[in-house]
Amino acid sequence: MTFWAKILLGIVIIVALLVGYLSYGLYKFSSGMCENQIVSEIPSPDRSYKVVIFQRACGATTDFSTQISLLSLTSSLPDDGGNIFATDPNYGKAPSAA
Repeated sequence: MTFWAKILLGIVIIVALLVGYLSYGLYKFSSGMCENQIVSEIPSPDRSYKVVIFQRACGATTDFSTQISLLSLTSSLPDDGGNIFATDPNYGKAPSAA
C-alpha cells in the first residue's frame, strides 16, 4: 500500500468514526428531551406484571400524549414510549391524562 493510500484510508476511518459519534450524540440528545410522568400503576392479579399509564412530553414542538406500558412488577418505567398504547391528542382536541 502506498503512502498516499494509507493517508486516504486513515482519513476515511476518521471521518467514519466522527459521523458515527455525531449520529450517536444526536440520538442521545433527541431522546433525552422526552419526559414520562406516571399517572397510575396497576398490578396484575398474580402480581407478576403491572400496567403503567403515563403522560409523555417530548419538548415544545410536540403535544403531550397518554401512553400505556406493560412491565414486570419490579421494573421501572423506561424513558421511552408506551409498549402497548399511545394516544394522539390532536393538539388538544382529544383529552390527555388528568
